[in-house]
Amino acid sequence: MKTNKLTTAAAALLLMVASCSKEEAPAEFTWKLVDSTLTFSGQCPMPDYEATSGFFPPWLDDQYGIRTVVINDGITNIGDCAFNGCALLTSVTIPKSVTNIGYRAFFYCQNLAAVTIPNSVTKIEFSAFYSCRKLTTITIPNSVTSIGYEAFSSCRVLSTIHVSWSNPDTVKLGNYAFSSSYWDDDGHVWFPKLYVPSAALTAYKASAQWQRYFFGENIIGE
Repeated sequence: MKTNKLTTAAAALLLMVASCSKEEAPAEFTWKLVDSTLTFSGQCPMPDYEATSGFFPPWLDDQYGIRTVVINDGITNIGDCAFNGCALLTSVTIPKSVTNIGYRAFFYCQNLAAVTIPNSVTKIEFSAFYSCRKLTTITIPNSVTSIGYEAFSSCRVLSTIHVSWSNPDTVKLGNYAFSSSYWDDDGHVWFPKLYVPSAALTAYKASAQWQRYFFGENIIGE
């Protein structure tokens, strides 16, 4: 007799254990989904996946059941396509051990309203936060050296970005890294504001790569 897994106690817990790749430190990578909280542990990178070829993370079998993601200290990157399409995800905890946020990691996470990027991350890959439509503000630490193509594009209410590089060209911005303007539901256009170190305000206003996304009056010293 088959037992419906949704009616058993085992449904409250899904667990996978996989070895890290040979190129990484020999450590164990685990994930578990309990109720609506997805937790990762290990002393290694999270594996990368590829959505365009249909190679999705196994936890996305229940992608609409994921509301909270907790990545424990020791995980060193957020894998490509890790939470691609988790439309009901609202909260994520990223530890200081993470140095890279993979491409399409939070692609189309429409209910993700806030995220804290730790001052350990050096690279935000392309489309990492594409179409996170409830994300209103983001602080990007000065540890970041590269923000990829469309990383924060189509985040339709992302109105405030805080950065702290003393030299605005320390970081490399990919094309369409941010959206330069937005239309609200009433058809009104508005423009995001970039908050920068006051001492570097003039440099940001003169930086060609930042001018692609932010008008002069919307670059503000703090």
